[in-house]
Amino acid sequence: MATTISVANTTQVNAPGIQDQLVRNFFMGGAYGIDFFVTSNISIDGNADAYGALFARDAMAFDVRRAPRLESERDASRRGLELVMSTIYGHGVWRPEWGVAVISDATAPEY
Repeated sequence: MATTISVANTTQVNAPGIQDQLVRNFFMGGAYGIDFFVTSNISIDGNADAYGALFARDAMAFDVRRAPRLESERDASRRGLELVMSTIYGHGVWRPEWGVAVISDATAPEY
C-alpha cells in the first residue's frame, strides 16, 4: 500500500497530501532496491522484545474489490457536512515464505 501511494509512483496524482504525509512519517529511504518504512506502532512483549518484518512486495496481498466512494452527510449540530469514505478490500499474507520475522531487543542502552 505504501508503494501504491508513494510520491515515486507517478500514476497516483489524486491525493498528493496523503502521499507527502506517508513519506514524511514512515519512509526512511532505500538501498539496493529495498524501501525502508518505520513506525512506532510495534508490539513489545514482557521481555522487551520488539517484533517487526522484512518482506518482498509479493509476500503480502492487498485486493481492492470496490473503488473508494466519497459521500457527504449533513450534520445539523455542526451546521456543516461530514465526508464519509468507504471501500471494500481484503489483505493478508499471500506468500509467507517470502518474508522474514524480525525479533529485536527493545531495551534502552546503558551508558
